[in-house]
Amino acid sequence: MDELLARARGRRGVRNLRAVLGSEVGEGTPRSELERRFLALCRRARLPRPAVNQWLAIAGEEMQVDFVWHAARAVVETDGFRTHGTRQAFRRDRRRDRLLNLAGWRVVRFTWDEVTAEPTHVTEAVRNLLAGSSKAARSAQ
Repeated sequence: MDELLARARGRRGVRNLRAVLGSEVGEGTPRSELERRFLALCRRARLPRPAVNQWLAIAGEEMQVDFVWHAARAVVETDGFRTHGTRQAFRRDRRRDRLLNLAGWRVVRFTWDEVTAEPTHVTEAVRNLLAGSSKAARSAQ
C-alpha cells in the first residue's frame, strides 16, 4: 500500500484515501534498514526523537521526509544507493531539498556508509543541525 500511494502521489483521491485509512501509511515506522540504523543511532546518542516518514506540505506539494524535527524545522534524509542512485532520484532529491530550504527547513542527507561507519560524525552533524535551527528561530524573533 505504501508503494502504491507513493507512486500515485499528486493524483486525484490519494489525499482522501490516506484520510480514510486513519493515519498516513508508513508514518512513524522506519521503512528500511538504513532508517532503522539512523533511528537507533539517534537513540544511543540521546538526540531528540524525530518524527519518522512524515508528510509535509511544501510549496503546494506533499512530500514524505525520512526524519523531521518540527520545532527545529530540521529534516534528515538517509540515502541508500539502491533507491537514490538514479538520475531521476538525483534530480528529485535536489528539487525536494531546494523546496524545503526555501520554505525555511534545514535539510541534511546521510549515506549508508556515514550512518554505519561514521556515527560520531552523523550525531555531531545532527546536533549542529538542531542547534543551528534553534539559534536561527531565536534570532528571527
